[in-house]
Amino acid sequence: MKTTAVLGMLALVPSALGLGTCHAGQRYCGSWLIDKDGYSVADLQKAVHGPNVKPYPPPHDNWRDSLFLCNRRNEIEFMEYCWQGCHESGGDGENDVCNIGF
Repeated sequence: MKTTAVLGMLALVPSALGLGTCHAGQRYCGSWLIDKDGYSVADLQKAVHGPNVKPYPPPHDNWRDSLFLCNRRNEIEFMEYCWQGCHESGGDGENDVCNIGF
């Protein structure tokens, strides 16, 4: 009984800390992470980014139109800013992508 109670409480820790959930290896628009996966703008601002990622931070702090990669620990990595907006695939294991203007 005590084990069940402890496990139940541990399951609440990520949500209590404001940590989102994502699938490792999948790319997400910032808007999807905020609206559907439980991440905050502050989480996106703290995302890891490589030294060659430009522009960083995104123009006008537009984190919603930025593309992120999820790693194995539900941590996100800033990949790029989507100049033409970010297209949400709708989940289902599909990667989100930056829109390409024509």
